[in-house]
Amino acid sequence: MTRKAQTASRAEPDPDAYPLPEDTVREPPDPADVASYIAEMADELSKMAATAGLETICYLLTLARLEAEGASGGRGDDEDGDGR
Repeated sequence: MTRKAQTASRAEPDPDAYPLPEDTVREPPDPADVASYIAEMADELSKMAATAGLETICYLLTLARLEAEGASGGRGDDEDGDGR
């Protein structure tokens, strides 16, 4: 293979060459939904860290959860009834 052919084969495809059908184009996620999800995950991770005795990580994840809850506008599922 020539050098020119190697370079051409590594070129990025043109995204406009094969447009996605309208029904597969995603809209940007809602920031409040993302923040709510992050709050849930941070809560689970902080519980894991606490169980493992990782106090500093637990503390930081709790701060991340609180920040995410504030960013979510109070959204969130109170699955375990602890008020969070």
